[in-house]
Amino acid sequence: IFHPNVHFRTGDICLDILKKEWSPAWGLLSACRAVLALLSDPDASSPLNCDAGNMLRSADTLAYDTTAAMYTMENARFIAWPPPLDQDQDG
Repeated sequence: IFHPNVHFRTGDICLDILKKEWSPAWGLLSACRAVLALLSDPDASSPLNCDAGNMLRSADTLAYDTTAAMYTMENARFIAWPPPLDQDQDG
């Protein structure tokens, strides 16, 4: 994923509640909401992906959007779930 707060190689996410601020009181739903909020509203001030952070800090949204679209086209895969039934199998 091309995002300033996601490391492009490891997928690590720069989000305090997943690291030093984590507490069982957060719960899974709160953690998922926090990740979705971060993905929707990137924080370019402390990027894990410096290229993405620099593009956003310099307000080069065209370069950011184009690069993000390129990463999506290269890496995104559609996986149908559940897998289709094999039509050739008996029973």
